[in-house]
Amino acid sequence: MGGPEEISDALVRHREPPLEQIDPTYFRSPLNRNGQSALERRSPLTASQEAELRRPTNEVIILFGTNAAGLSELREALIQSIGLEYFREPTQVGPDPIRSSLDSLADRQRDGTTVLFIGPEAAWAVKQVEQALKKVDSLTSDKQHARVVFTADPARTMQLAKEPAVIQVLSSAGVRFMSLEPWQDPAVRQWLEDCQFGPTDQGGRNTIRAVTGNWPWLLVELHRRFQSESGSWTDHLLRLDIDMKGKPLGSETAKALGLIVPGAVAVLKHLADYGTLTEKDLVEVVEDTVNVAVVLRWAEFLRLADQVENGWRLDSVVERLLKSEGI
Repeated sequence: MGGPEEISDALVRHREPPLEQIDPTYFRSPLNRNGQSALERRSPLTASQEAELRRPTNEVIILFGTNAAGLSELREALIQSIGLEYFREPTQVGPDPIRSSLDSLADRQRDGTTVLFIGPEAAWAVKQVEQALKKVDSLTSDKQHARVVFTADPARTMQLAKEPAVIQVLSSAGVRFMSLEPWQDPAVRQWLEDCQFGPTDQGGRNTIRAVTGNWPWLLVELHRRFQSESGSWTDHLLRLDIDMKGKPLGSETAKALGLIVPGAVAVLKHLADYGTLTEKDLVEVVEDTVNVAVVLRWAEFLRLADQVENGWRLDSVVERLLKSEGI
């Protein structure tokens, strides 16, 4: 029948609703490796976000993200989701590759939604977002659609956060903003079951979330340790928690979260010290009205902080890192 822990896990698992009864929009597709699904690697996009990107409409999106949320795997995930035949990106040929790629959208041959992916390494500017808006507005086919996705890493996100008026103009013009974010509990549950490791109950997943914040960067690291070293998942989770408080893991995770962008850490450390603060109270602590507004806007775009009932609060992992010696 099994030991007490196995019996307890089985009873808890029985009480939880089956995965097929949970809203599938939270789930994340496995990414492929050499033509095979690598179950430990998941799309940085939720199923809902993938569906939005495939939706038949002409649109411009600015997508914010960090490597901790899977930004470095976004290109691969998009190709897998929409198909290589519908994926485009700027070439390095010519003086203005982004403009050339936008112009080429008029030459779409296939019915469906073509996605032009512009990564953060393209060093795109707001004027190119405006050019993309004009281009997609000029497309008239009811069978061939185009979506232009500008991706913003932490550095590019900070540049935009400093221009709230520009953000408002772009939003009013029809640009949609999306963010990569930590996984929701159903996605973690699905991932654990597929990878066949870790807890089988809500309480166990809450313990994992308390350490990792459900950031895929840390979840994958937990799985890597479990696969390559002896010990239980709880042993590895405890070790991970300890290692995050120092170097190199603490500094590597901070970098993956974007906590190396000039000006951001100094403001957010004050928020970490107080736990929850209104913007007004944080301004009084920092004594810099403009910079506080910029950093909070930046952190919200990257899902490093959220507005709660009593003000602003940092993501739990971000807060712990800012209080540690790891950065």
